[in-house]
This record gives sequence, structure tokens and C-alpha cells, in this order.
Amino acid sequence: MKTGIFGGAFDPIHEGHIRLALCAAKEQKLDRLFLLPTGIPPHKASLSAAKEHRIKLLEFAAERMRKELDIPVIIDERELESSVINYTYVTMAGFHRDYPDDEFYFIMGGDSIEYFDKWVKPEVIATQAILLAGRRKNVDEDKIRQLIKDYAEVFNADVRLIGSPETDISSSKLRELLKNLPYNDFGSFEELKEGLSDELTFGLQYLSEESLRYIFENKVYI
Repeated sequence: MKTGIFGGAFDPIHEGHIRLALCAAKEQKLDRLFLLPTGIPPHKASLSAAKEHRIKLLEFAAERMRKELDIPVIIDERELESSVINYTYVTMAGFHRDYPDDEFYFIMGGDSIEYFDKWVKPEVIATQAILLAGRRKNVDEDKIRQLIKDYAEVFNADVRLIGSPETDISSSKLRELLKNLPYNDFGSFEELKEGLSDELTFGLQYLSEESLRYIFENKVYI
């Protein structure tokens, strides 16, 4: 079975993440996809949203992916339940124990592949999964292709570029916009939508309406 693993903070998950996962699954003809929210990431001091909120937003995204891909899309909480820093090579070893007959595809953004050699034990990760790197705006593709050749030589890594549509948003930018939502100025989500500024409207188009409603009603990013 060809199994995709898509890990990240997903703080929050947005259209860029979803498009990348969909492209990876379609181009590589994956049979199953795991969404892997980070617990304690090695490269970030903290996460903004509580884990129950991140999981709820992931559930919205997973349901959409299931409908479009017609394959199982599973939210795996093993890193959320861990009390230690999560390293990819350790997590992937766990997946291999749980699904010993699967062929794994690890999905990452185009920016992540630029510093893959700085990850803990990249030479081990290269034996655990085929790496799928999404194209991303403002990332030099020629540089990425050269890195792919270098990783193949140094780590014997199989890295494949995925033609994911570019987006002009990041989770950090979305969090900044969400913190500026006029939560207390509107009595309902419908009133909020009518009163958004142009900047907020542009940025929040990368969130589904059900996700934005949930964030507003639960004041996730205040």
C-alpha cells in the first residue's frame, strides 16, 4: 500500500496545505493519507492554538480530502500524545512498525526541502520514505532541483517535486490576520463576513467557511 504522511503544525491548516496534500495523493496515486499534527516541534518554540482546535480544523480538511480523493484520510495523533520533542525519523520508525508492508511517502513544502540536510538524521529518513516536495512561490526551483541531486548523492534520497498550486499565504500570516479579527464587534459569523477589511478578506480566503466560523465562534486565535 502506498501511504502518504503529511506532518506539520497546521496552526491553522489552510488551502496551501490542502492543495499540496491533494496534489501529492493524486500524482503519486496514494492509497491512504495520514495527517500528522505536530506535538512538540523541534524548530518552533510553541504553537498558538490548543491541540483540540487544531484537530477540529484538521477534521474539516480531512473530510474534504476524503471526498475529493476517495481514499482513507486519517488524522494521526501520535505526536500530539507525545511528551517529548518529535523528530521525523522517530515518528517514521513508528509508522514502519505499525504498517510494515507499506511504502511511505513523506510530504513536505518546498521551503522544508531547502534545509532537509539540517534535520536530525536525514540519512535515516531517506531510507524510511520517498520525499515529496511541493513547489512554492518565491522558492528557486533550479536551486531545489540541485538540492534534490545533492540529497540523492549524499543520502541516497528519492525526492520528487510535486506540482502543487502556489499560494500567497502562510500559517504565520494567517495567525496574524486572525488575531486582528474584530471578534467583539459582531454578534454573529454572518455579520463578521460582511464587515471584514480587504486585507482580511484576501487572507482568509485560504480558510474554508466552516473553519473560519469555528475560529470565530471559539475565539481560537485571540
